[in-house]
Amino acid sequence: MKLLSSVRNLACLLAVAALTCAPAMPTHGQETTAPAPATESPAPPAPAPDPEKAKAKGKRKGKDDGLTKEIAGHDPNRMAAIETATEMSDEQKSKLQKAVDDYRFALDAAKNDNALSAQEKKAKSAEANKALDTAVNEIFTEEQRAKYVEYRKAREEAARAAREAKKKKKEEAAAEK
Repeated sequence: MKLLSSVRNLACLLAVAALTCAPAMPTHGQETTAPAPATESPAPPAPAPDPEKAKAKGKRKGKDDGLTKEIAGHDPNRMAAIETATEMSDEQKSKLQKAVDDYRFALDAAKNDNALSAQEKKAKSAEANKALDTAVNEIFTEEQRAKYVEYRKAREEAARAAREAKKKKKEEAAAEK
């Protein structure tokens, strides 16, 4: 009995040693990259987020209740809707796209900066929002600004209605239990 216990302990010890001494091996689905040379210049800034990935981020993970941001008042093709609502010129479209890309980059930078506290991240996000609003006001004419305000009010109302419908559905489901 004592011999069997010793053999088990030895097997466990060997397994732990093998796992800790083995070279790091990539697991399934991970990409391997070569380490960067020590004399390399600083990395370029991260590219603007891909709109397709942004749509995928909008989907809820872990909850399969069928609700996504698209249903909850989020317009997945918001730029096209804004362009249609405000009748923008091609020059305005390119300026607005650049402003939105800068906004997304600033939000991602704030979100992924682990050196910042939650309050500092919130402040950086507020700065990015203010910069985008300023850019929009500079890009649009007075008439386009009015149309944009109408578009945003309609979008906010749709989001509010979707939240209320979700809340009502949740309350009904709780009442049935």
